Amino acid sequence: MMGLLIVKNQKVVLVNQAYADITGYSVDEMLSWPSRELFKMIHPKDREFMIEQERLKENNQPDYVAHYHCHMVRPSGEIRYVELYSKPIPYADQYANFVVLNDITDQKQAELKYEKIIQSSIDGYFCTDTKGDFFDSNDSYNRMIGYSREELLAMNLSDIEAQESVGDEINI
Repeated sequence: MMGLLIVKNQKVVLVNQAYADITGYSVDEMLSWPSRELFKMIHPKDREFMIEQERLKENNQPDYVAHYHCHMVRPSGEIRYVELYSKPIPYADQYANFVVLNDITDQKQAELKYEKIIQSSIDGYFCTDTKGDFFDSNDSYNRMIGYSREELLAMNLSDIEAQESVGDEINI
């Protein structure tokens, strides 16, 4: 479900049903709003950041696409985690702000559950990219190798692998 909204001259001029379903506000209600009313949907802990990003975006080029994640509060008080894309587009002979909204709450909850399982495991766990640079590990793995998570994330797998040197002999 992808919510779509257009703001022109500081007024909501288009909003689809998916946007309404994600936010919990009706299409008609949002169409009556000046654009500043949209910020009431943003959770207070994210609101100042989003307002500042909106100010910064006003000074960017028309091809600039803003991309944010934030907490949104529905009228019922339910908190959802959303991904938001925003871009100026030509609309009725002027530029308007085109917003795409995706509800990623379920994805975020799954990530947190996965992270909790990995972090609480007694088994060592780590992830590297294709170059061998670490980008994740759990406390068990960090204890096994003797590096903190911060130290490990600055390292490459080759930094901790046992190195074979010329002349090493295996005695049986």
